[in-house]
Amino acid sequence: FFAFIAVILTPFSSICVSAKEEIPCSQAECVMEVNSRRILYEYRGETRLPMASTTKIATAITVLEECNNVVDRQITISREAVGVEGSSAYLKEGDVYTTEELLYGLMLRSGNDCATALALHFGGNVSLFCAKMNETARKAGAIETNFRNPHGLPCENHYTTARDLSLITCYALNNLIFRQIVSTQYYRQRHWKNKNKMLRFHFAFSFAVLMEAISILRIVPH
Repeated sequence: FFAFIAVILTPFSSICVSAKEEIPCSQAECVMEVNSRRILYEYRGETRLPMASTTKIATAITVLEECNNVVDRQITISREAVGVEGSSAYLKEGDVYTTEELLYGLMLRSGNDCATALALHFGGNVSLFCAKMNETARKAGAIETNFRNPHGLPCENHYTTARDLSLITCYALNNLIFRQIVSTQYYRQRHWKNKNKMLRFHFAFSFAVLMEAISILRIVPH
């Protein structure tokens, strides 16, 4: 099998105006082999752009490394994690979730509240957790990335590049638990469906964080 990542960053709406011309429909693109990290195609791959909910890829792998892949730890939801704007898993203050459940809420439901709850638990506060996320990015080889929050809501100096996002995603896919989460269509424990409709088609892996940015892993015959 041949595995590759296609990362498309589209912070603004754009339209293909002609099928005859090669006009990019995004602000930046990068196609990268997962194992070798070889770039197969790139368009403005080094341009800094906001990455919206694909931020959660780094959030998830940072949590998994912090907990050493032990995901049965229970987390009590604090007031600060409730009612975060944007997409949500509708957490309630005082409810108890496992790390695993919050990771599924993060990646299947793109829950900004799940991102915040995980950041508070594993970082002490959002700022300290973002410092850990930036460390994760550097380990992945992403040097043109800066995280200021764990969910991707608009924030000054919160950015990545298509190339860096590819590197971070490839790095995350080395983790078997991460791969299992993002390839799940339905999480029975919480009755959560993956928001990513692309999983209904012929994709082996995909992500539920399709807002302004899209990150897709495809495994196709070599």
